[in-house]
Amino acid sequence: MRSVTPGWPLSPVIRDFCRRLSHRRPMLLGYTPVDPVHQVKESHFNAWHAVRARGGAARRGWVIWEARLGGDRLVHASYHSVWHPPGAGPHELLDITPREDGAEHEVFVPDPTREIETFMHGGREHDLAWSDRTSIAHMPYLGGDHERLGLVFSMEKRTALMAAFGFVCGQHTLSDVARG
Repeated sequence: MRSVTPGWPLSPVIRDFCRRLSHRRPMLLGYTPVDPVHQVKESHFNAWHAVRARGGAARRGWVIWEARLGGDRLVHASYHSVWHPPGAGPHELLDITPREDGAEHEVFVPDPTREIETFMHGGREHDLAWSDRTSIAHMPYLGGDHERLGLVFSMEKRTALMAAFGFVCGQHTLSDVARG
């Protein structure tokens, strides 16, 4: 199954799916390279890095994808972070995460109601984010029946990524960044 960015303007099916995720309007965002250390599939860390290095804020939401399974269409949303640079207008968000598929644009639905939270498990700190959503009624979450997932953002991975970004880990978590 190969997922692609839906066409713009969005079809009624995709607009309806977006409305179920958030009351905010979908946006078409292009990739904006800000720093060569930003990595594919690491939007939360990339946004965290941009905030630490340049100011501004991380904004959470959903990237919308569409796939064909035989004759059926699957729409799914991945929890994603973008960067709101300092001094930018309220709708001037930048997607600073390189795209694995090289797509020029992606559909982003801002969702200010959901944030990454930190929890302790097994004596270690982990980040908890939202599962990918789907348009399939009997399978609303791509990760099974769990609305939220403990991400693979263990302290070890966070430390390694922060070191790659040139930061000392300290006590910062992704939820600290969300608070500014």
